[in-house]
Amino acid sequence: ITDNATVPGGQTLTIQPGVIVWIGSGRSITVYGAIQAVGTSALHITFQPPINTQFWNTFSVNNSGINIFSYCDFVNATNALAFGGTTSNQVNYCTFTNVSNTALSFKDLTTNQVMFSTFQDVSNGIAVASGAYTLLYANIMNCTFSNCLGQAVSVGQGGWYGYNQETLFSTIKNC
Repeated sequence: ITDNATVPGGQTLTIQPGVIVWIGSGRSITVYGAIQAVGTSALHITFQPPINTQFWNTFSVNNSGINIFSYCDFVNATNALAFGGTTSNQVNYCTFTNVSNTALSFKDLTTNQVMFSTFQDVSNGIAVASGAYTLLYANIMNCTFSNCLGQAVSVGQGGWYGYNQETLFSTIKNC
């Protein structure tokens, strides 16, 4: 991917097991449709820059669909994976390595599951934040964090004009 890319609303990007997605330096992928990146234990899907000293920017998923990342490796990113909108998201058996900002973030009206994933050499592992008048669920289980420069998991709430009307449900187990 040599330029910023977009998955339009109503479309689904499906990435097959074993694929390596080369994302250019500073480039982002924005998803308004849905994404299904489902690898296997033997054939991971890898997202990385073409040159190992470069950093790609982010996968920004802003839709009202179901998104799945399983057995995916995210290498050398600024912000690897960011979910917003009214999505239902699963991130399972993934690795996040050498991420200079936040590896995985959730916000707005999202329902999220992160299981059996590894965060290594990242500034921040997982950020869960809700804005005003939103309902957000995050279940984080059986994850491993090593060499996090900031926070492994951060859970916060925002507000609108001083009124905090949102509800945030987070479960963190066996990490």
